[in-house]
Amino acid sequence: MLQFAVYGSHFTADGFLESTVFSLCGPDDATTVSIKFKEAALFTISPVTSAATPTGRTIRMAPIGLVDMFNSGGAVRSFSFTVDEEQRGEDGEETQVLVAKTTMVGDGRFVAYSSAAPSKCTIAGKEVTFSFSREINEDGEGVGSVTVEVPEEEEPFWPRSKGAPESTRDLIFYFE
Repeated sequence: MLQFAVYGSHFTADGFLESTVFSLCGPDDATTVSIKFKEAALFTISPVTSAATPTGRTIRMAPIGLVDMFNSGGAVRSFSFTVDEEQRGEDGEETQVLVAKTTMVGDGRFVAYSSAAPSKCTIAGKEVTFSFSREINEDGEGVGSVTVEVPEEEEPFWPRSKGAPESTRDLIFYFE
């Protein structure tokens, strides 16, 4: 079943973030949005992708992007699932894990829809902290989200000279 993660931000007339909404919807679902004069509502819509962990558990995920930017989804360049080997413990025993990889640009607060909490997260190969929360929406459905504070790059992303390659980083979530 095709689904989309929808992240909406409501801004007041003076540009302050008043509230956010996070929900799942199908291609035929409709919603009503109303805003006051001189206010703004921005929505980022991302397709939900599914994959199975090596243990058979289904993980559903959709990257939203850097949510403190007006074009939050513009930070996401690609998203994919793969099954990979990961070293564990002092004995070096390898286990298979499901890897959700987002190639992105920029820094700030990154949010993604996720049906389950990842076991760890890395950015450019370094392990970073993240938070996972599940909120119940107005339809009584639980919408899980994972949030990561993406640090500023050591070499700045902007300004970029015309024709120079884009500076991307891999944000990777691991699911056992």
